[in-house]
Amino acid sequence: MIKDKAIAWNVKRLFRAVQDMAGWDATQAAALGAGAAIYQEPVAAAQLAGLQVGATGDAIHDLLKIPYDLDRDMPLAARIWFSHGTTDTDNPDWLVTLKGLGLEALTASTATPDASLTFPALAVAATADAMEKTSWQKTSSGIFVSTDVFLNMAVECNGLGSAGANEITLWGIELAYTVKATGDSQMRDTTLTSLEGRSLY
Repeated sequence: MIKDKAIAWNVKRLFRAVQDMAGWDATQAAALGAGAAIYQEPVAAAQLAGLQVGATGDAIHDLLKIPYDLDRDMPLAARIWFSHGTTDTDNPDWLVTLKGLGLEALTASTATPDASLTFPALAVAATADAMEKTSWQKTSSGIFVSTDVFLNMAVECNGLGSAGANEITLWGIELAYTVKATGDSQMRDTTLTSLEGRSLY
């Protein structure tokens, strides 16, 4: 007999770049969250733009559709990608709040989060403009209910760790989730007729 613990579960990852997040204002080139962090080019030679963190508490919010193949009974994991503009070995830390959202009024995930992920202070490399990543942090199991359609979240710099204003540039957040196993055609049958009327949140 096959035991569950003997099965290699498939894990998917997705990366949300800051410019893809719903919580940034393209007109103002800034985040709509606390601090209104500016979206600009930190390294001219790289020709890339990210969200520069001006102060502790700067945040950007996002809203994304919960993947249809996500196993809602399993934890959701996340890590943050950022860079640091000087050779100082500062140690910023981060906070991510998560909230499942159904067909209901929009609210910020920071107001009543279903889960909060705290990322310990990370001593950055003594190399200016080097990419950095936090460790993976994960939620408890089953933070989403069956009626949740969207993942509402916020990424916040919880502490600059001695870094100055705009030394830290947030590039995005990476999510990892377990793919749900299915015993019927709910996720295998993908014709338009069969999708209509199904609960494929």
